[in-house]
Amino acid sequence: MRSKQLDKQIEMKNKMKNILNEEQFAKFEKMEKKRKMMAAKKMKQGKGKRKNKKMHYKGK
Repeated sequence: MRSKQLDKQIEMKNKMKNILNEEQFAKFEKMEKKRKMMAAKKMKQGKGKRKNKKMHYKGK
């Protein structure tokens, strides 16, 4: 499953490289890197919130 996702990312990157000029592609890669960093940061923050939150389960 992860390899399919990586294959799609590589395919998308190659398509963008063919469409954009060098300057635009460099900007695209920079934006992509920032987006990944922000997603990782949000996931890390979300896990911390869930860790402190107590779950109450009412069984039948």
